[in-house]
Formats: sequence, structure tokens, C-alpha cells
Amino acid sequence: MICVGSAVSAFKEHCRPLIGIDVRFLKGPYKGVLMTAMGLDGNNGQFPLAYGVAPCENEEEWSFFIHGLAVALEAREDSSKYTIISDRHKVTHQLLNILQSVYMFAVHVC
Repeated sequence: MICVGSAVSAFKEHCRPLIGIDVRFLKGPYKGVLMTAMGLDGNNGQFPLAYGVAPCENEEEWSFFIHGLAVALEAREDSSKYTIISDRHKVTHQLLNILQSVYMFAVHVC
């Protein structure tokens, strides 16, 4: 997972506490999935928070990505200010369980 410190501090200081997570399947010579976490800036523009490439989309890969994002945002203790949005992944139930265990006090929309 790649998460730039300056992006995280700018997100925490200037962006809305809304995080969208999504996955995109990679095609071509390099296979796998691209996991992303995006925020919204003051002009409703997309603000990249973190991304990572994984061999497949499963519970283990999502858990690693979500935990890494929580550590970067320092949201393990207090996640009450965040709203997390995702679309309907094929691992929606596992993803929701991971989000509820990591971001216990955040609002989850799947």
C-alpha cells in the first residue's frame, strides 16, 4: 500500500471526512487489482489518499489495505468523524466486517 504522508495530513486538515474505497481490475500484461482510497476536497474534487496493487480481491488483501489506511489516518482510536463509502464488491460482507472492526465508530455505506 502506498500512502503519502503529505496527502494524509492535507486530507486531515482541509478535506471533508468522507472516504471512498474501490477496486479496479487490471488488464493487459500486468494482472491483479488496484485498490484505492479517495477523499473529497473543498471543491468536491477527488483527493487521492492511498492505493495498492494486489494479486486478487479477497478478504486478506482488503484487510491489509483497510488496516494500513487506518494507521496512516491515525483513525484506530477515533474514527467517529469518518464516513466510508464503497460500491458492492464481490466480498461485500467481508469488507463490511473489516470496516466495522477497524473503523468501529465510523459510518459505513456499502
